[in-house]
Amino acid sequence: MATVGINCINYHLIIPSKKQGLKIMKSSKKANKQRRALFKAPLHKRRKQFNVRLDYMLQDEYNIKRLPLRVDDHVRVVKGQFRDFEGKILRIDQKNYKIVLEEVSREKADGSVHYYPIHPSKVIITKLGVIDKWRQNIIDRRNRDLYFAEVEAKAAPGKGKKGK
Repeated sequence: MATVGINCINYHLIIPSKKQGLKIMKSSKKANKQRRALFKAPLHKRRKQFNVRLDYMLQDEYNIKRLPLRVDDHVRVVKGQFRDFEGKILRIDQKNYKIVLEEVSREKADGSVHYYPIHPSKVIITKLGVIDKWRQNIIDRRNRDLYFAEVEAKAAPGKGKKGK
């Protein structure tokens, strides 16, 4: 006899709740339910979809693999119709999961410029824009060497008072 009801659902996403400590959100293997969850996601969760891979030179420099996109970052398109185009990010559209680059544009018949939106999964960051204190905190938190240095410093015995 097949199981019916709550036993058939895969649970993997845990969300904090107001009344109880943790509330489990259901997920599904069905593609339409996954798309619906993606399109109905709130903005603070959509922000995670704009976490983009760094170029190899930047990975070596900062010792991290990914960072969230920001306006004024320089990116290179690695997939799609505009492959190998490089440019500065002009706008980030979290509602539609798109970014607009300076170089990916066409001039319309009336002389105005039309920018083509690109999905963030198709780009890599080649040059970082302004590194303010919030971005520096992200870099420090994700930096593996810095993390392991802090762990070793905590594990080393400190010079404290000796017990009697």
